[in-house]
Amino acid sequence: MLVQDLPNISLQNLPLRNRHQVFFEKEPEETFYIFDDNIWKKCKNVDRLPYDLTIFQLEDGTEIPTCKDSFRILSEEDYNNKNIPSQKELQEEIEWRSQIVEQDEIDFLLNKDWVKAYVSWKKSDIIPNVWNIYHRKSTDWIGYFYYESKRIVKSSTHTPKISVEELLKEKEEKERIEKEKKENEEKYASILNSLRTFKPKDSKLKCLFEEYKPKYMLDYYLTLNIRDTLPDEEIKNKMIEEKLIENDSKKFGKYTQFDKTYLSMIILGCDGCSSKIEDKIKYFDIKNKYYFRSQKFDSYYDIYVQLYDLVESDKVVEIKNIYLTTNEWGENICEGVYNKELNRIEFPDFHKLNPLLTIQNFEIHADNLPNNAKCFYTGIILSGFQRIFMFGKNMWNASYKKSTKEYVFIEGYSGNLFLIPEDNLMLE
Repeated sequence: MLVQDLPNISLQNLPLRNRHQVFFEKEPEETFYIFDDNIWKKCKNVDRLPYDLTIFQLEDGTEIPTCKDSFRILSEEDYNNKNIPSQKELQEEIEWRSQIVEQDEIDFLLNKDWVKAYVSWKKSDIIPNVWNIYHRKSTDWIGYFYYESKRIVKSSTHTPKISVEELLKEKEEKERIEKEKKENEEKYASILNSLRTFKPKDSKLKCLFEEYKPKYMLDYYLTLNIRDTLPDEEIKNKMIEEKLIENDSKKFGKYTQFDKTYLSMIILGCDGCSSKIEDKIKYFDIKNKYYFRSQKFDSYYDIYVQLYDLVESDKVVEIKNIYLTTNEWGENICEGVYNKELNRIEFPDFHKLNPLLTIQNFEIHADNLPNNAKCFYTGIILSGFQRIFMFGKNMWNASYKKSTKEYVFIEGYSGNLFLIPEDNLMLE
């Protein structure tokens, strides 16, 4: 019988609903026909599972999990109109799918286009043979799909076969990337070994520091060639010259300051670029407090809030509890300092030679701010190597707070932070 040749398909009467903790809203029940035990049987969809799987129930109560676009599933309309694949076609489908192993190439229907893809690996936490599928060349993730899906077909069924020349070129490119990756890893290790390491004097911190061995990245940062962002006209002219955009001011006008900073870094071929940012205060109400969230750069300095007017409706606005942080939980990095002469709140600890080293947004929290207040800061974007090195190879980055003689340690990708007095640390 064909069903005996279908591996792991007849998972009948198993408590599938108990295999996962995510509950999906049920779809309206529809009537289908499923090929099971060498015949087409009437069934209906009764429940949903992860990875777009559906539980289909036969008239005798047997439950079979598969996907709605399975080659074994027919709509009632197709069944009644005799649009039914033959047993030979079904057998061929299961035979080639059963032979697929991890890293094998397939064709996949993505957004109405067929693309070359491959099966990275297989999952079996809900039912076996859920395939984790990636683009073949770009290695971008496509998603999880059940192996019976009609979006999956034999390699080169819809896409052109790859020539020997293309395979050779692809191999050379892969070897080039592997070589570059190895060289970068060696360079990362060499630079890390040259930097000073934080050592705690307090035994309570010993475990954390021994595990992560945070480096004093400011030494490295100060060696980088960080340039100012180019003027708009210069960026635009360079992009037109490289035929990246047409001579169209409207299209260029859609670029954000972040985009222009990144483009400047590419044009200049430097380690990074900085931009002076002016943002209106955006009010987000959390627990009766208000806070401003920056754009997301790689580091920041010269941060201040320009107040303009502290009088609203003949009432003096009193600003309280204003501080800088990197996350919504509100761990306080430092309090703002009011500069009466310039009528603004400043965070003077972080300047060009000592930026706030974090790839997270920074936030400014306050009990009250005038509606016309604006936030100014300088944002830095780093090139790929420098960014990976500073925030990927060094889990915790430290910025120095001269005002309180403390180091602010910020975890690269979560924004969690803690402050340690300078006297409790040493650099070796």
